[in-house]
Amino acid sequence: MRGSDLVLPLFVKEGVDAPVPIESMPGVVQHTRESARKAVVEAAEAGVGGVILFGIPAMKDARGSAADDPDGIVQEALRDVVAEVGDAVVVM
Repeated sequence: MRGSDLVLPLFVKEGVDAPVPIESMPGVVQHTRESARKAVVEAAEAGVGGVILFGIPAMKDARGSAADDPDGIVQEALRDVVAEVGDAVVVM
C-alpha cells in the first residue's frame, strides 16, 4: 500500500479555539479551521492521497441544517483546505 492510497479523516469543530482531543480515539483531535488547514498541508507533504472532512457544528437540530448551510463548518473547512492545498490531495 502506498501513502497515496490512504484517506485521512479530519474532524473540524465549530466554535473552538484550539484542537480538542477525542478521548475514545487516542491521538485524534477535533480541529479548528486553522489546525485543519495545517493538518491537510502535512498530509499532502506526507503523500496522503485524500482527506475526508467531518464537521461538528456548534448548533444541531433534528433536520441536520448545518449539513447544507453554505456557512456550515464542513463547507467553510472545505473551502479552507482546498485554498490551502489545491488539488494536491483529494478532499471529500
